[in-house]
Amino acid sequence: MESDTQPELTPELTEILRRYVANQEAEQRLREEKKELQAELKQALQSMQGRFWYPTVDGVVLKVSHSRTDNVVYDDDALRQRLGDRFATVARADLKKMRKNMARVEPCLTPILDIVGSVDRDRVKTAVENGTVRPEEFRGAFRKETVVRVAVGRQRPDDDAPAQ
Repeated sequence: MESDTQPELTPELTEILRRYVANQEAEQRLREEKKELQAELKQALQSMQGRFWYPTVDGVVLKVSHSRTDNVVYDDDALRQRLGDRFATVARADLKKMRKNMARVEPCLTPILDIVGSVDRDRVKTAVENGTVRPEEFRGAFRKETVVRVAVGRQRPDDDAPAQ
């Protein structure tokens, strides 16, 4: 059972949290700057003939790779409508769409779960409770790991938080 006891906000923890939030903000700025720098590099390298460039910057030899590929983006809805049943001959499973529609997809995967599935803790519990499997069948076939996660973010106006 989880305790409702919260740690005291000591000066040390205040400083840790202050630095943590500052690092999150710095990471975001760095991601944005990196994206801008990549755009500038793409522009500068657009006439480059080879795939690799090895410039020396501040005494360090860098390896810059540059490639150009053409992506074709199909309008699935339009093609599904035009092709009807033949759509399946030109389509391939899309993991993003499968995740989004997992409740509908999972029953179709049941015959091949031994290939594409992983044991699910909630399903184990249900199967043990309804007698489909016995607890002793799991002896030695699992390990329990404690994972501790910490996440820090700004409180949103709609968050329920105790008054300070």
